[in-house]
Amino acid sequence: MPTILQVMGQDIPLQCDGASLLPWLKGDTPSKWRDAVYWLFDFRDIELAIPEKALGLAHDECSLLVCRDDSFKYVHCVNLPPLLFDLRNDPEELHNLAEEPDYQAVLLDYAQKMLSWRMKNEFGALDHYKVTSNGKMVLAR
Repeated sequence: MPTILQVMGQDIPLQCDGASLLPWLKGDTPSKWRDAVYWLFDFRDIELAIPEKALGLAHDECSLLVCRDDSFKYVHCVNLPPLLFDLRNDPEELHNLAEEPDYQAVLLDYAQKMLSWRMKNEFGALDHYKVTSNGKMVLAR
């Protein structure tokens, strides 16, 4: 959406997630471009509860967060041990390094990156707005 709005010469609303890809289309790197990707995966099985039973998790514990960049992939699961993969030396993600003593600083670094990302993006859609006395929502400056 931000790309389409920018191509049309329109302002990108503050509540709009993402950034315009137009600089990439022009051969430039956008300013403040991310160096990692993050995602949440909810693997609950509403009907049969197969992962809940297999992993011994409660229904609301069946989710995970991932932080991935060029070097590592960190996976944080609710009530399961974390996963850490060295993508340069183990691109198939076969060796979990999360419990290796030599990788504890890396594990902590990625956990902190993920927590910061989650805190920044948790409720951002209406952060810049306020409700006036007449009930109208306006952009707070």
